[in-house]
Amino acid sequence: MLLKLVIMEVVLVVCRLCTHEPFLVGAVHPSQGKTTANYHQPPSQSEFEAKRAELKEKYNVAKNEIKESAVFSEAGAWSRDFMRSSSYKDEYWTGKIISIKTDQGGTVAAVTIRSRARDIPIEYRTDVLVLPNPKDEIIKKGSYVYGQLSELSEGDLVKFKFEFIADDQRGVREGSITEEGSVTEPEFIVRFYTIEPYSEPSHYEQARHSAPKHDELLGKWQLDLKMTKNLPESFKSVHQYTMEIQTSHDSMFVYIELKGSGQDVKLPSTAYSFNGKETFHNDSLRGVRRWSQARWIEKENKLRVTNRVEQRVAGKDQKFSQTDIWHIRDDGILQISMTQKFSPGDSTYTQQRYFHRVK
Repeated sequence: MLLKLVIMEVVLVVCRLCTHEPFLVGAVHPSQGKTTANYHQPPSQSEFEAKRAELKEKYNVAKNEIKESAVFSEAGAWSRDFMRSSSYKDEYWTGKIISIKTDQGGTVAAVTIRSRARDIPIEYRTDVLVLPNPKDEIIKKGSYVYGQLSELSEGDLVKFKFEFIADDQRGVREGSITEEGSVTEPEFIVRFYTIEPYSEPSHYEQARHSAPKHDELLGKWQLDLKMTKNLPESFKSVHQYTMEIQTSHDSMFVYIELKGSGQDVKLPSTAYSFNGKETFHNDSLRGVRRWSQARWIEKENKLRVTNRVEQRVAGKDQKFSQTDIWHIRDDGILQISMTQKFSPGDSTYTQQRYFHRVK
């Protein structure tokens, strides 16, 4: 029954309530490993690389090649959906230049940029010297990006805008020879639009990034199973449900763990940008696709998360809208009120969850 719950349970994830600033790589959840860079990442890059790190870990603990191939396929499907639905092309991603190469005579150039903000090396590159690419992906002499590269060096920290390229098998074009390399050390072949030197934020910006807001949500919370109303039937097998909230400047991550029936299940984390834009998340394992927006209602001191959800249940597609209201009451209890509206028929399902802080 607990496994059934994992399939149906929707991970509630929020982020720190702010404007358009990126988040500083450095303070991550212990399960994500150590960071090796000190530059800022935009929300879309943080989401993408956190998910790829999660898939790497899942691949590494797979029992056999059947399980490994399933993770490989999941990685491709998730990356394809991210490419199609994310607003990543509007944001500068960050990384370090590993190599700049040209052909004989310098008529074309190739560049590799590596990001290792989490416990996974990820490369974004256009290596036309090795792989034949369509003409519009080549960095030609005289082009804008070619001129930018001429002023950069290997080892430079840079910010860049780019576009993933669709691939039938791996979701987006990726240059690793093996399945293992594709999941654990991916090399994404992309189309670059600009590559610029990275500059550190001003002291004012850094102070604004590091100043915690709404930190009353930080920490570990445990669901009060007796107090909570209208939980799904599958929760009957759950003995303990905890939610840990970690922040990294302008983002917040929620880690959920369920225990019951002799099982201990940790659900994957998800990070949402709080820049006012709709964010897409695809959970291919549970067949759930979610478009979300989150806003802090300052006057009421409440967090409002609105969602459009598509999921597949018993072989049928189901669509509904969901609104979650997060509020810490005067007695210190975190109350999350959830309302789901289904179509057709506009039937409504409500649920209220109550959490106590774990010291």
